[in-house]
Amino acid sequence: NSKLTTLSSRDMLKRNIKLVISENGKEIYILDNIQALYLYPLTVIDYIDNLTQKEIISLNIINIDENLDYNELLNYKELSFLKSVEILIKPEYNLEQIKTICKIIQVLFNRNVMVSLNIKDIMRLPSELLKIFKYIYSFKIFLDNNLSDIEFKEFANKVSEIKKLNTSNPFILVKSYLNPKKINNYEEYILALSKVKVDIFQLSKELIPINIDNVKLDNSIELKIRNLEAKYNNNSDIKFVSVRNLTDLYYPRFELNNNNSKICYACYMKPYLFNNRILPCKVQNIFDNLETFSAVYDKMDIYKNNIKKCGISCSDCASIFENDLLFKVESIIINHKNNDLKIDLVEC
Repeated sequence: NSKLTTLSSRDMLKRNIKLVISENGKEIYILDNIQALYLYPLTVIDYIDNLTQKEIISLNIINIDENLDYNELLNYKELSFLKSVEILIKPEYNLEQIKTICKIIQVLFNRNVMVSLNIKDIMRLPSELLKIFKYIYSFKIFLDNNLSDIEFKEFANKVSEIKKLNTSNPFILVKSYLNPKKINNYEEYILALSKVKVDIFQLSKELIPINIDNVKLDNSIELKIRNLEAKYNNNSDIKFVSVRNLTDLYYPRFELNNNNSKICYACYMKPYLFNNRILPCKVQNIFDNLETFSAVYDKMDIYKNNIKKCGISCSDCASIFENDLLFKVESIIINHKNNDLKIDLVEC
């Protein structure tokens, strides 16, 4: 096994990597699913390295207030450790909000912070935003799961334009939700997206809608998807990935139980910015109780006091993977603090 601790986060996306903790040369913990795509452009090592300090290293901006001074906000001392920022691009944003996003991107680029855009509707991107695409490190682009053939071709053309606007070879992920009626279209999608230099096409599952029962999927659907995963894997120009469980159409809600750590690290390391408020995550319970769990960005003492309620009092979670993993790793470090521990990324 080759150690890949210095491997870039982008390289990890196209290789099978596991996390290995060794004590005096003997492996004592192995995780073969490091969620490289979910954590991108950071890696699991970025979070483990931040276990002691628990600084904010990643920020998700999920709503823009054009009247807010983001230059002042982003230079706030609590955000001085930022490595990555993802900005949600909503189709309903007005021109002033788009101009504000452009200013944010410029500030972050000048600070060498990796900026990712989460684009919900690529067909409605304003020209003002296109001008700053050259500063973007990665793009996450949502593909509607019920497009006509003509609409999909328009989508692929828009992706191609993004690639031309950014000459620094940004990472591009196209994500869609599984639609059983489109099962025979997916290879065509993969090939078309490969031509416009998409790095990964992710076919995920939607969270089960409220008051809707889950839907069982035919075994033939899983077989076709698994065959595509095998065909378009690490050796392809484009990688196709789906989910582990394809027995039903929807994901269940991410409800916490006694198998989870009930400790929230994500609320310290990767919070959300909603207008001028710092939020620990984006589950509905947080928005229903904003005063309880969040604070305005320049009241971080209040925020840190509020988030002590996170984890133990949560019923569902947007960061189960990070929280459970970091709890496990921190427990190992504490229990073996006098021994020679090494944490490595290793190719499977």
